[in-house]
Parts: sequence; structure tokens; C-alpha cells
Amino acid sequence: LLTDWSESRFRPDIVCVNDQVGADITHKAWPDISMDNIKITGYPSLDKYKYYNAVDIAAKTRQIFNLEPAKPIVLYCGQVGRAGEALQEVVAVLNELKRDIYFISRQHPRMATDAPDQMSFWQAALDDFRGGILIRDTSAFETASLLALADVVLAMYSTILIEAAVLRKQSIAVLYP
Repeated sequence: LLTDWSESRFRPDIVCVNDQVGADITHKAWPDISMDNIKITGYPSLDKYKYYNAVDIAAKTRQIFNLEPAKPIVLYCGQVGRAGEALQEVVAVLNELKRDIYFISRQHPRMATDAPDQMSFWQAALDDFRGGILIRDTSAFETASLLALADVVLAMYSTILIEAAVLRKQSIAVLYP
């Protein structure tokens, strides 16, 4: 905002932002733009949850997987960089806790191409999992269905954590420097 579009003649007439924080940042960078020309649109990627029946989706998904109703489900969604390493730490903790859980891990769609070095860490982590039952193949399910199913969501600085919050899921951010 401050460099590429520093000259007002290169700026758009209207700027769309997600929230008031974005509007304030834009206005601070470009004080001459009218607040009327900064439009807060929200997070369109979350609109799908407005009428989403997470309880029904979770029940159907649990039934398809044939999962016991009382056993907790932990979902880990990796980012690209260091996702396999983070999964190894998550698995080590879950193994240490010795809880009888269902564990689902979900790779970022670009991990295999953008961080192929993480694939061996990822596979080793899954091979080491001893903290319950590992559900390996979730490819037939949308991530939203897995979020609805999960009792706890672990993710690396991802929009998955925002989606989990929208669905009122317990969440843990796994952050690396």
C-alpha cells in the first residue's frame, strides 16, 4: 500500500477489505481516500457456514467412517513449510498422552509440490502414531466436513483455525518461528 501505489493516480477508486482493521490500515496508508470508498465485505470464504449444519454433517461423517460416538476426534491440518516436522511433534505429544482418540491428518493441497522435503517427515509421523486410531484416507471428504467432525482442531497459522472458530471448535495453533 505504501510503495507500489504511493501515487494516488495509481490507486483504485474503491478498496474492498475484510474488516474494520483492514479499513483502518488502508486509511492510515492512504489518508486522502474517503472512508466511503473503503468497503468492508467480510470474509466471503466463510459465507458457506451461514446455513451449514455442522451437527448433522458431523453425525453423517462419523457414520460413514463408522466411528464410536464417545471417542474424541483430533484433526491436524498442516501448512506447507515445516508441516511434516510439526506433525511429528503433534504425534509425539498425542502418543505421550496415551488417550484413545481418532486422529486425522490433512495435508495442505500444495505441500507435496511446494515442500516435498516435508513428505518423509509426514509419513514417518503417521507411522509412529500410537495414540489411538489413525484415519488415513479422508480424500473423499471436504475439509469443512472434517472440521465439523473434529472435537479438537490443530493447525499451523491457517485459515483452518478461523473456520474452526466459526464452527465453535476447540483449536490449537502450532506455530514455528
